[in-house]
Amino acid sequence: MTRAARITALALACIFAYDVFRAANIAITVDEAFTYLDFVRTPLADATKYYDANNHVLHTIACRAVTGLLGVSEFKLRIPALIGASVYLYFVFRLTRKLFGETWLMLGCALWLAAHPQPLDFQSLARGYGLALGCLLGAITLWAEEKPAWIGVLLGLSVCFNLVFLVPAVAILIVMRQWRPVWQFLAVTLPILWFPLSNARRDNFYFGTNSILESAQSIFEVDFQQTTNRILFPLFAAGVFLMPLAPKGSVVRKLSLVALLSAAALVGAHYAANVVYPAGRTGIYWVPLAVLGLFSAIPARFRTPAAVASLAAIPFFLAACKPDFYEPWRIDAGDRRIAALIRQASPKPSVVASHGLSYPLRFYLGDEAVKRVEDQADGEFWVLLIEHKALVGEKKLNVFYTDPVSGVTVARK
Repeated sequence: MTRAARITALALACIFAYDVFRAANIAITVDEAFTYLDFVRTPLADATKYYDANNHVLHTIACRAVTGLLGVSEFKLRIPALIGASVYLYFVFRLTRKLFGETWLMLGCALWLAAHPQPLDFQSLARGYGLALGCLLGAITLWAEEKPAWIGVLLGLSVCFNLVFLVPAVAILIVMRQWRPVWQFLAVTLPILWFPLSNARRDNFYFGTNSILESAQSIFEVDFQQTTNRILFPLFAAGVFLMPLAPKGSVVRKLSLVALLSAAALVGAHYAANVVYPAGRTGIYWVPLAVLGLFSAIPARFRTPAAVASLAAIPFFLAACKPDFYEPWRIDAGDRRIAALIRQASPKPSVVASHGLSYPLRFYLGDEAVKRVEDQADGEFWVLLIEHKALVGEKKLNVFYTDPVSGVTVARK
C-alpha cells in the first residue's frame, strides 16, 4: 500500500476506536431506550403486535440476540451498531481505493464519508441506520467492482435494518436492470419485513418535513449550532448535482441516476400521498451519494490540492460528535448521572419525568419507578425539561441538580 492508503486505513481504524469509546461511555438516548423497552426486551409476540418507525426490524432482532446472550447495558445494546460501523468503514476503504486509487484523494473522500456527523453518530448509536448504511455502501462497492453476486442480498439487508433505505435500494435495482439482484432482494426482505409491516399504519411514519430545503439542510448539517453549515452545506448539495460529471462508466455516474430516481420518488410520494420528506437521519443515505459526487467531479490536475483542502473540514465534523453525548439527543446527556443521583437518594424512588426523559429513566430505574408529567402523575422526584420547569414553583419542589449539558432540572418534594 502507498503512504496515503496506509494513513487512510489508520484514520478509519481510529474512527472505529472512537465509535467503541462513545458506545461505552455515552448515556442511553430516548430513541435507543424506546427501542429496547418496546421491542427488544418484550416477548416476540408482543413486539410484533404493533409497528413504529422506531422499530428497525432486523436491527431490533440483532439487539434481542446480543442482549439475550450478554445481558443489558448501553454498550451491549450498541454492539450491532458497532458491527455496522466496521462493515461501513471497511467498504469506505475499499470503495474509495477503487474510485481514486491509493492517492491522497482516497484519504480525503474516506474521511468525509466516515467522519460526517450523520454516519459517525450512527456508527455507535443502537439504531438500524449504521448497519443499513454499511450494507448499502457494500452494495455500491460491489457494483463499482463489477461483482454483482451479492448486491441484492446487501440491498435487502439494508432495507431490513432500516426501512428508509427502501428508496435508494429500489433505485439501484432499477438502474442495474438485472433480475438476479431483484430476486435476492425479495428473498431477503419479504420473510423479515412482511409480518412486522402487516401491522403498520400510515401514522407510524411520522418523522420528516414538508420542505425540500429543510430536508436537505437537516441531512447535510455538520455543525448543530449552525456556524459552519453555510460553508459546507452548499458543497454537499453541489455533490448531488455534480454526480453526472463523474468519469464515464464509473459507479458514481450510475449513482447519479439512482439519486435522480430517489429524488423523484420522494417528491412524487409527497405530492401524491402527502408523505413527508426525509429529515436528518431518515435521509442519511444522501450523505455518501453527495460525498462521492463531490470528490468524483474533481478534475485530475486538482485532485491533490483538493484532497489537502478537504481535510480542513474534518475538525468541524469531529467537533460536532462529542465524546460524552450525541448532539441531536443533548437532552439525554445527563440521564445516567441523574438516575444514579436518584438511586443514591432513594433505593425505591418514585419519579415523575417529562415525556422525552421517561424512556431513558425507565431504562435505568425500571418501569415502576417512572411516570410521566403528561399523565398528571405525582412522585417524590421530578425530572423536568425546560418547558416543564415551571412545575418546580407550582409544586413547591426543591431543586437539587441541574445538568450542565442538557439543562434538565431534578427536583424533590
